[in-house]
Amino acid sequence: MVACAVLSLAVATAQVVVEAELDRPEIRIGEQATLTQKVTAKRGARISLPDYQPADTLTAGVEVVSQSAIDTTLSPDGKRFTLKRDYLITSFDSAIYAFGPMTAEVDGKTYASHGRIGLKVNTVPVDTVHIDRFEPPFNVVGTPFVWQKDLLLRSLGVWLLGIGLIVAFVVLSDRRKKYKRVVIPPPVPPYKKGHASLENLRQDPATDDVEDLRRPFYDKLTAVLREYLKDRYAFDAPQMTTAEVLATMAYETDAVNMDRLKDILTASDRVKFSAATDTPFERRHLIDETERLMVATRDEAMETRREPVVRIVPYGQVAERRRRVIWIVIAAVMSVSLLLLWAWSAYGLYDLGMI
Repeated sequence: MVACAVLSLAVATAQVVVEAELDRPEIRIGEQATLTQKVTAKRGARISLPDYQPADTLTAGVEVVSQSAIDTTLSPDGKRFTLKRDYLITSFDSAIYAFGPMTAEVDGKTYASHGRIGLKVNTVPVDTVHIDRFEPPFNVVGTPFVWQKDLLLRSLGVWLLGIGLIVAFVVLSDRRKKYKRVVIPPPVPPYKKGHASLENLRQDPATDDVEDLRRPFYDKLTAVLREYLKDRYAFDAPQMTTAEVLATMAYETDAVNMDRLKDILTASDRVKFSAATDTPFERRHLIDETERLMVATRDEAMETRREPVVRIVPYGQVAERRRRVIWIVIAAVMSVSLLLLWAWSAYGLYDLGMI
C-alpha cells in the first residue's frame, strides 16, 4: 500500500517534471538496486512523493527494502525546486520485471514519469550434475597479535596503580575521625626484672676486677636491689638513703630478710664511701645474697604473667595531618606513575599497530 509524504514549499511558476531511474539494470537474486525518483516543480507548489513501507511491492516480485529521506534542492534562479528520494529494492525470484511509471502529486494533480522501468533478476548458477564437487570449509585464520611480556606487565601495572589511586581517594575523602590501636605491654614483674639484671651483673667484668672496677660494681648492685624494692613495695627506694630504706622495709618483711638487706647495703656503703677493700669472692657472695632476698620477698601474684592492654585511641591533630599529607603524596606519585605507564603502554600498542 502506498501512502503520501507531504512537503510544503513557497512561491514561483513552471512546468512539472517527474523522473525515475534505476542505478543498475540487472541483479542476482537477493541483491539490491536503488530506484531514484525526482520531481521538479515551481517554487511554492505542494508536492507529494510515494511513501513505501518495508516489504511493500512496486510490482509482483519486486519489494521495497527501505526508502531515504526527501532531499530538496533549489534551482540557480530560485524559481524551481527539485525533490529527490531513493528507494532500495530487491527480488527473490529470477525474472524480467517491468514497473512504473512512477507518479507524484503536485498541487493535487498527479504526474507520472516517462516510460516503464525494467529490472532483470538473474538466478545463481548451480551445478546439478556434479553435486559431489564442493569446496571444503576454510581453515581457522590465526590472529596476528601476540602478547608480549613487557606489554602485559605494563597493563597489569596500570590496573594496580588505578586501584591504588581509587583507594587513596577514598581514604582522603573520608573526613571522619580516625582511630588507632595501641598495645600497652604489661610491666616486667619485679623479681623477673631483678633476676635478669643480676645475671647480667654476674657477667660484668667489674665482678672479678680486683680494684679498678670495685666502685662501679657496688653502684650497679645497689641500683638493681633498690629498683627491685621500688617495684615490689611501691616506694622510691632509689632516692632514699640506706637508713631510710631499712626503716621503710622494717614494716614490710621479717628479721631474716632485714638482716640480708642490711648486710648488702652496709657492705656496699663501706666500699663506696669508706674506701674499704673487698675480694671478687665477696662480690659474688653479695650477688647471691641479693638473689636470695628477692626470692624470699617476691610476690607470686605480681610475677604471674598478664596480658597486654589494648586501647583504641583517636589520632592527634599533628598525627592526623601527617597521615593526610602522606596519603596526598602517595596519591600524587601514583597519579604521575599511572599517566607515564599508560602513555608507555599506549606507545607499545601503537608500535605493534594495534592503535
